[in-house]
Amino acid sequence: MSTARDICQDLEKNCQLEIAHLVKTDGEVGATFHLEPNHNPRSGEPAQTWFALTKSGGESIALDECDCQLEVFRGGDRTQAIATPSLAAISAEGYEDIPGAEVIFPEAGVYDLVLTGSPQNTADFEPFSLSYEVTVRPGRAARESTSETETSETETSETQPITSEEGVDETTGLVSPGVWGAIAVVGVVVLAGWAWKRLRSQ
Repeated sequence: MSTARDICQDLEKNCQLEIAHLVKTDGEVGATFHLEPNHNPRSGEPAQTWFALTKSGGESIALDECDCQLEVFRGGDRTQAIATPSLAAISAEGYEDIPGAEVIFPEAGVYDLVLTGSPQNTADFEPFSLSYEVTVRPGRAARESTSETETSETETSETQPITSEEGVDETTGLVSPGVWGAIAVVGVVVLAGWAWKRLRSQ
């Protein structure tokens, strides 16, 4: 598999390799892919992505020269895209008029970003399809929801009375209402038996 450095040399383009940039090619078209913030997106939070398209030979491909489409799939499932973010021409890190889009991933997990394109407006290059795997971590809302759930469970366990096997609330030291009810029933039965014996003896 070609490395990012090999691809840059094949495209005869002087570029600075950065860990946060991914470079892939399909035929004569290559794309440098970047996702903010620093390829570390969070669920439910906007992430800015862009693709610097380049033809073999180093010529850049502007968005108005490419009929491009970006689709977002859940990792490993290409049956139906969960989103098709709108692409807009942006400038970033020395690139101008390149395809960019804002993406919001609904939840944490692995996703595939698939960029497809074909020439338009007299541009000359072969249609292409490039895919990039993205790992999304839980966003602030998801983390706060988990924290609230854990807090609620803790409060419930703390407020629930602890009763020993003898029926005594270990928190207050008092006999629980259920035990008092059982004692009352036994007392009624004993009194009824005593009264019945008195009647028989008369």
